[in-house]
Amino acid sequence: MKEYRSILFAADQGWGGSKGTVDTKSFDEQVNRMARDGWDLNFIENLNQTAGSRSLLLVFSRPLAEKVTPVTPT
Repeated sequence: MKEYRSILFAADQGWGGSKGTVDTKSFDEQVNRMARDGWDLNFIENLNQTAGSRSLLLVFSRPLAEKVTPVTPT
């Protein structure tokens, strides 16, 4: 089993860059932070193309922690 997590990342640098661009330093920091927590980046969708939003949708997954069933003595 896996668990999934979605994050919206702004694709709008504002003062420092043209609208529709990504601050790659912040993007790398976010993706690397997720990787350190065991998340794999599975998918990126440019929502400007599909929903008119200046955001990127990032979808991550990682193995679901298995619950350990305690063994009862017989």
